[in-house]
Order: sequence, then structure tokens, then C-alpha cells
Amino acid sequence: MAHPARGGLTFTPTLEEFAKERAGSPVTVLSGGNNSGKSLVLKWLKHTMGKTAYMVGTNRFYHVYHFSAALRDPNELDQFENQFQSNFWSEQYNYEQNYIDLNRIILGLSDSQRSSFFELCGRLIGSSFSLQRVQPDNELSVRYIDVGGQNLSVASTGTRLLMTILGICMDDRFKTLLIDEPELGLSPACNPPW
Repeated sequence: MAHPARGGLTFTPTLEEFAKERAGSPVTVLSGGNNSGKSLVLKWLKHTMGKTAYMVGTNRFYHVYHFSAALRDPNELDQFENQFQSNFWSEQYNYEQNYIDLNRIILGLSDSQRSSFFELCGRLIGSSFSLQRVQPDNELSVRYIDVGGQNLSVASTGTRLLMTILGICMDDRFKTLLIDEPELGLSPACNPPW
């Protein structure tokens, strides 16, 4: 069989037709057994859509301890796109990574987005979320995310996985999100708010 990225595959309908047909739908779910091609379709859709689409790979667990003030690199989307496209054409590479880690997600949110993000996470997890200073009496202190009185670094893996997906959903640089295995580690404490 030819390597998928090198050709030899035919999608019916074409990926362009599929994307156009689903454009008006807020959510599309691909389902099937292991090795049925769901991830392959997501990779090809990402390849076809370019940098306005973001593929959230399965490797999205991040350890987050402290946050320092940082500016978002205005060229990072181009860098992510170049990495994805380069890896896409590699025969020995099976894309699973997530270029935007939880630290980068949180630093990239505006204050109002971050407030909404923490409020939504709180409702889904059933705990309070806030940004706190390591040294409360020092305005320039590094920060951490407090989750119900503890540092996010000791919160559950599922909490961080949920935060990663929700944070990427709030990133207005993307028109389309392609989430591979969205259920990984997710078991929110309450019913979804929608």
C-alpha cells in the first residue's frame, strides 16, 4: 500500500467536498473502530485546510507549574504549520503531537477570555479556578493556576486534558478544530452547560 501522505488514497466524497458540506455544522463526529482511518482523515483535513485549522493530537498532556509573563509569538502559527506540513510528508511519522501546550494556551488568552475559561472549567470540573501569585505580596511574582486551593500541577490529568481542549477552542486564530480522540481523560463532574 502506498504511504497515505504520498498518494494512492481516494476519499469519497473528496475532503474539500466533505469540509464544504460540514462547514455550516458546529460539530462533526467521525466514529469507527481502531485503525479505521479516523485520524488519517483528520490529518488530511488539516493538510487541506492549512493554518486556519488546528489539529489537536492525542499527545496533549502537559505538566504546568508556574506561568511567567510572555508575549505570543506572532509567527507561531506559521511555525506550527511548517512543522505539521513537514511531518505530514514524512513516511515514518504518525502525527500525535499538539503544538499548543496548556501554558501557551493560557498565556495567549486575554483577561476576559481567561476569566470565561476558568468559569467554564469550574462548572465542568466542580471546583474554582483562578490565577494566583506564588508570592501574594509581590505584583511581579510568577503565577500559578489555583484549582480549589491547590496548584494545577497536582490536579488530575483529566483536568489538564479538559483545559487544553477548552483553551484551544477559545483560540480565535482558528476557524476549524480537528480533535483526535476528544474523550481522552475526560469525565467532567457535571452535565455540560449547553
